[in-house]
Amino acid sequence: MRKVLVMVFSIFVLTCSPIVVTAQNNSEYSGNKIRELQKENEQLSQRIKRLEPKNPIDIKVTSFTQTPYPTVLNPIPEIIKNGKKIVYQIGCNDPNWERPAYKSYWHSSVGGGRWSYVPNRLHYSLHRLFASYKTGSIMYDFLHDVGIDEEFVKVHDNAAFRENHVFEKTLIVVMQADVKKVLTKGNQLILVAQPKRNGLQLITVKNEDIHPNNIKEGILMQLVTDEGDELDYTVHIYVDRNQVKTE
Repeated sequence: MRKVLVMVFSIFVLTCSPIVVTAQNNSEYSGNKIRELQKENEQLSQRIKRLEPKNPIDIKVTSFTQTPYPTVLNPIPEIIKNGKKIVYQIGCNDPNWERPAYKSYWHSSVGGGRWSYVPNRLHYSLHRLFASYKTGSIMYDFLHDVGIDEEFVKVHDNAAFRENHVFEKTLIVVMQADVKKVLTKGNQLILVAQPKRNGLQLITVKNEDIHPNNIKEGILMQLVTDEGDELDYTVHIYVDRNQVKTE
């Protein structure tokens, strides 16, 4: 009788062991799957934070004007007539360039979502005139935000972009317009241009050619037609390179 009981018990153990092992494996698989889903959920949550505001809000265009307008402004026709014409260099002039609707590096999975914030993307899409200094830390974000990183890489060795001193030049990006001349007066700089459906121009001006009335205020840059109608604008921080301390 004892032998019979031992045999039955052995059969029971052999029969149930695969079920126990399978249950353990399923449990481990479920645990790993849950952890994977939790990690994916956290990543997606972070990407959403980089894409949009926490709460649904209205954001005005003026919220992105980081630099105030100069306190003294001259009418555009006055600058066209009596402003000082300054020399500018063209580092890129591609009349066939088509403005992209979306760049791959604006995706929230690229660069930690550095350039993916939707309000910023909409803000940049509203303009065709942009300005920046050529320091590396500034240019990196500037070129990606504007959406011309690849275009600048192709021409960055052009003489127009070379500097002997930091803040010697200002880089001006003009989209969908053909600049004919650049004039300045006070804290304003205007680019007289013909509107186009396509086209990209990268030009530089020497900061020493701009003589603002107030060096503590920004420079209002305006893209205008021959008739004096404003096509776009940007307020650019003025930096006197002679006041910049270098190590």
